[in-house]
Amino acid sequence: MKKMENKKPIKIYKAGLLNLSLWENKLEDNKKLYSFTFQRSFKDEKENVWKQTQNLRVNDLPKLKILVEEAYKDFILKEEE
Repeated sequence: MKKMENKKPIKIYKAGLLNLSLWENKLEDNKKLYSFTFQRSFKDEKENVWKQTQNLRVNDLPKLKILVEEAYKDFILKEEE
């Protein structure tokens, strides 16, 4: 069994309090599998600390759309060339 690694995203796209992270996973046959995750930062006023969530507000959707389009242009379209 492989030991879990502390992996970092290979690229992070940001827009305001939102970010979209690109992850790379190597398969046993040396192929690569890519995935995306997103999160929104918010300040917990009771604890006075910044936290992250995957729950979005309606007003976050236009920014998320921009991040997805930017990631698609940078990653998917270049891969097709």
